[in-house]
Amino acid sequence: MAASQFQTSFRSRCIFASQRQCFKDSEHCKIAVPKSLDERMPSLNVKKLLRRSVLQFVGLSPIFISIRPVLSAPMQEMREPDVIRTLKLDSGVRLQDVVEGEGPEAREGDIVEINYVCRRSNGYFVHSTVDQFSGESAPVILPLDDKQVMVFASFGLKIEILKIIEGLKEVLIGMKPGGKRRALIPPSVGYISENLKPVPEEFGPKRSLMSHMKEPLIFEVQLLKASSGVHYSGFHLEEPHTSEIGQPTTSIDERVKQPFVIGVAGGAASGKTTVCDLIIDQLHDQRVVLVNQDSFYHNLTPEELTKVHEYNFDHPDAFDTEQLLCVMEKLKHGQAVDIPKYDFKSNKNDVFPLRRVNPSDVTILEGILIFHDPRVRDLMSMKIFVDTDADVRLARRIRRDTVEKNRDIATILDQYSKFVKPAFDDFILPTKKYADVIIPRGGDNHVAIDLIVQHIRTKLGQHDLCKIYPNLYVIQSTFQIRGMHTLIRDAQTTKHDFIFYADRLIRLVVEHGLGHLPFTEKQVITPTGSVYSGVDFCKRLCGVSVIRSGESMENALRACCKGIKIGKILIHREGDNGQQLIYEKLPEDIAQRHVLLLDPILGTGNSAVQAISLLLKKGVPESNILFLNLISAPQGVHVVCKRFPRIKIVTSEIEIGLNDEYRVIPGMGEFGDRYFGTDDD
Repeated sequence: MAASQFQTSFRSRCIFASQRQCFKDSEHCKIAVPKSLDERMPSLNVKKLLRRSVLQFVGLSPIFISIRPVLSAPMQEMREPDVIRTLKLDSGVRLQDVVEGEGPEAREGDIVEINYVCRRSNGYFVHSTVDQFSGESAPVILPLDDKQVMVFASFGLKIEILKIIEGLKEVLIGMKPGGKRRALIPPSVGYISENLKPVPEEFGPKRSLMSHMKEPLIFEVQLLKASSGVHYSGFHLEEPHTSEIGQPTTSIDERVKQPFVIGVAGGAASGKTTVCDLIIDQLHDQRVVLVNQDSFYHNLTPEELTKVHEYNFDHPDAFDTEQLLCVMEKLKHGQAVDIPKYDFKSNKNDVFPLRRVNPSDVTILEGILIFHDPRVRDLMSMKIFVDTDADVRLARRIRRDTVEKNRDIATILDQYSKFVKPAFDDFILPTKKYADVIIPRGGDNHVAIDLIVQHIRTKLGQHDLCKIYPNLYVIQSTFQIRGMHTLIRDAQTTKHDFIFYADRLIRLVVEHGLGHLPFTEKQVITPTGSVYSGVDFCKRLCGVSVIRSGESMENALRACCKGIKIGKILIHREGDNGQQLIYEKLPEDIAQRHVLLLDPILGTGNSAVQAISLLLKKGVPESNILFLNLISAPQGVHVVCKRFPRIKIVTSEIEIGLNDEYRVIPGMGEFGDRYFGTDDD
């Protein structure tokens, strides 16, 4: 027993010391798998006793008795942090605020990202998001909504342990980002269920939760982020999903896709604008807007105007950073903004009319000091620093200022030596360390710009759900595809136009899907007598349409695959949530074919699961099934991909989700009625 007490005390000291360090370094933490104490410190196990043996011999809970060597020097006493305030909730939970934090308070219904350390009041360690030795952490995302907790539990065992601690929601509500709080949760609140199993190996050494269930829990929590939109750490999801088929959990509130924000910094006349223009030119099929930091210079006062040559335009205080942040925040949330254009001759920003800037796929923020303020840096998805020789920058500055700003050379050189060069050394050059990409020679470095554009295209073209499910394929969006989606989603579009543009989109999806089928190499002789090395199409194909909407995709499939066999499946979609098979007519040799399953809308996923299950019963290998649809709800994608991880889904767009009536939002209405002209209107 003495050895056990010593071991518990020693582990507790390590936990308390490392948890303070992990909270300190949480902003730079990385995902790490916690390592057990035995892996990090040599031990001498003199005796191990089984649970039943100890119970029978001394009547106590099962323990492992072990002795570990300890340094002769006494461990430093750790000073407890000062408590700002103490609060006792009606449920019996006691809260102690240690760090206040900044920003809006977390409210019920928000999504929070946290680091935490959980232990019993007797020092018994339960779990932590932080490696107790390296200090590295894997923060977790938690919804402050009882209805959504089950959704997040399926994304990892670490969230599963949060799900069963009912008192944690009360702990987090009211915290501010960056704040730290300690909570003592009595057994009456949570974590005392008799059905709880021992903590799995992923959490570290196995230990029984029931053996200490009468001890209160102590949570030490740091709130990293809080937002009202559903998101996950490292990527964004359109909506949460359910582990059970049929229940939608999506709110119908519009969620704006976050733009890809590029920051381009560098010294004056380094070629930043040229780099931005080249990026915009190559991203011609995307909506791109450019925001210049120069637009946010402060208006000079009458006194400053009399001494304008003594004013330092290269100092951080010369810019209205708060206005810049406000503009970027609006663009981030899909709102159009009016941006001023600064007049360098009058040194005012109200001479020219405001420039209207609409939200876009890519936002480029350009300026000499955009990396200086950490709040602006945090908005960026990619940071580029244009590095150009000082002599080249000076020559360009002289040429530009004499023409555009009507300044003489003597004034330019005087300003350069007095303000520009010192500001570059003091404020601009130190921000180079924050850049993800450094471009030498500016716009002349076409190789670097091509690589950057390729990276941006990859990020824009990959949907968030594709990062979770490698068997999900979303065709690359272009203005043509968006235009067709706009027409078929418009409730005022005529039946003729709806059919025409729906057929065009279906043809694109079918062609893209056929590209995922196996091919064999083949050589042919051209009319010129030359040899051409190509590929041969997959011969054993068939289509299966889910009646009735799926039949709208048959013509496009027949146009691409001459003489292809097509089967039919009818599934009852009402009453029992689309799980009743009514009719099926499939090719007899379907088990030997690759199957293209056709259904233009993937909603809850119930019909798709029923259809795929039927194909599997007919002997079709799961990897031979290709599911083609026009639009997909995240709930349906989760259901199908999790249950059938080897099938492939090809779609043209991912929707926001489902409403309370199981309809896809924003969707396009009842596809079959609109396509075949059987709607009520």
